[in-house]
Amino acid sequence: MTADALIFTWFSVFTNLELLLRSCVERDPGQAEDAAIRKVSETLHRTIVEPCLSGRMATQLAAEASFEEVIEVVYLLSHPFTRRSYSFCLTDAQVARLDRETALLMGVAHDHASLRCREPASSESVLSEKLDPEHTLALVEAASRLRRLDGEAGGLYYYCCLLTKECAQYVAAELDAVVRPKGVEKGPFLRSLQLEPQVGRVAAPLDRCDAPTGIRDAPTKPDDVWCLTRCGHALVKAAAHGALTRSEEAMRLKACDAIVRTLSLSPNYDLTPRDVVRCCVAFLDSRTTPFGEESTGETSLRLLLILSRLTLDTVDDRAALCQLFTCLCRLNPPVPSEREVERQHEWRRLRGLVMRQLFDTLTVAELNELNKEQLKSDESMWQVLLTNGTYDGVVPLDFWYECCGFYFPALTEGPAPCSPATAASLVYLRARMQQESIKRRMPLPLNEKSISYVADCLVAMSHGRLAKADLIASPDAWPIAVAELDLENAVLQPLLSDITSYLLRQQRHTAAIKIIKF
Repeated sequence: MTADALIFTWFSVFTNLELLLRSCVERDPGQAEDAAIRKVSETLHRTIVEPCLSGRMATQLAAEASFEEVIEVVYLLSHPFTRRSYSFCLTDAQVARLDRETALLMGVAHDHASLRCREPASSESVLSEKLDPEHTLALVEAASRLRRLDGEAGGLYYYCCLLTKECAQYVAAELDAVVRPKGVEKGPFLRSLQLEPQVGRVAAPLDRCDAPTGIRDAPTKPDDVWCLTRCGHALVKAAAHGALTRSEEAMRLKACDAIVRTLSLSPNYDLTPRDVVRCCVAFLDSRTTPFGEESTGETSLRLLLILSRLTLDTVDDRAALCQLFTCLCRLNPPVPSEREVERQHEWRRLRGLVMRQLFDTLTVAELNELNKEQLKSDESMWQVLLTNGTYDGVVPLDFWYECCGFYFPALTEGPAPCSPATAASLVYLRARMQQESIKRRMPLPLNEKSISYVADCLVAMSHGRLAKADLIASPDAWPIAVAELDLENAVLQPLLSDITSYLLRQQRHTAAIKIIKF
């Protein structure tokens, strides 16, 4: 076996290392997992690590190897499995020598990347070839690991972003070529567009596409889109481990935009829901959002379009779904120009579709777990974000019932421990839901269950000064309680009016029954 074939074999194995370890254990059931890990580590040490310890690997690769082969070696040496295996076979001095060799190899990768990104003199030059998505992902992950270890990547981060952008643009062009309209559009097609009700405007789709023309060969490899999805997530996460220069930040934003466009053009069977959700959450995070000043809202619209195509209840990463929920609650809609008002309506519609899936998929207990693990202040709680954030769409009444049932488990036993901020959020959310239902002329039903939960919230906000029985018994006690708690009466007024009207009707109905019985 040649050296480059050996390196590529190990590279292919490490992309599915978990399957290798599992097969080692299954092949010999009596072999423990630790023994399988040690066996793989010793084999890797003999074939890859020992040649690197000689100190000549970087020199040989710089003189003879291709960019892809350098990436494969750097990926292997920076892999967490390799670094953990050092404890089995190496001394501290050997580990330090390997770290120096890895740094030299990263320098070689940097030189290759700068040459690959430089404008070639001839279109037939080997430098004009695009780096494939698999090796692009390997380079990005290796640079991210090095950046996470010492906060530096030797200037390689910029080239990682640039190579990712070019790779995503190439894949997007291949996908776009499949559905792009061929030739000049004929008159009947244009007339059919004009006959559709456009209300005085011309249709402006994101991507114009041709009509379906039967089965076609796939223009990309099965894992190209998956690799680019992982690249986007890795680039954003690597940015958190060190300060970015202005040029690095600008190039990262361009790479993120290119990845989003590629994902929006990809067929559904190429989208891995879990990885796409993780990538979108990283993009939507307020500290690393790809929507800069130059963005016209197209990237944001494409992200929501991608998410709306997923079946979110199949995603097993519940923490990522919870993060997506909070991100969408605080995501600002793009500021439209006069010609893009319809796109803003479409933006709101798509966000509503995604949020509806999240309402149906997530439980209140899962969202509450996110509060405990990641959010530190009351202003960042998901209940506050849902009530006071930018999301102004429909909130299902069953979801509000689930929220109240989580904090007030038994209506007859009184309120469970619930913070005043959470209780206030639930009250304001129910009031907002009532206002929006009136605007849509589809009023929400107000029953004893809703009134009891609202009363529980007011009791929790008052730290026990109010009594739930007094609120249920007297319609006049509600305005007094709202004034005592210093709540925004204008926001709660429609809900309070409906509650008092309902309680008065119940009192009159009870009195009438007593008279009839008498």
